[in-house]
Amino acid sequence: MNEEQKKCFSMLYDFAHDERLGCGNLMMFIDTCFPDPEQDEISRAVHYGMKPYLLARQEMGGTAMELMYRLDEAQKAVTNNNRG
Repeated sequence: MNEEQKKCFSMLYDFAHDERLGCGNLMMFIDTCFPDPEQDEISRAVHYGMKPYLLARQEMGGTAMELMYRLDEAQKAVTNNNRG
């Protein structure tokens, strides 16, 4: 990869990793701040609206990270083969 591609790859890697982690943290924070989803309308909306959204993003982040790990390994293999 050229330098711009490496920069882009690194940014993608960091984004997917950080977003996945952030979604997990937000779901835990929701459970702490809104422990009873049936308490009121806001609690219901946060639990039944936002948590599924965050879970989907977290799962997509996991899939993206699996891809990034494979691509990172492939890039390392190409780099090592080019070194001789």
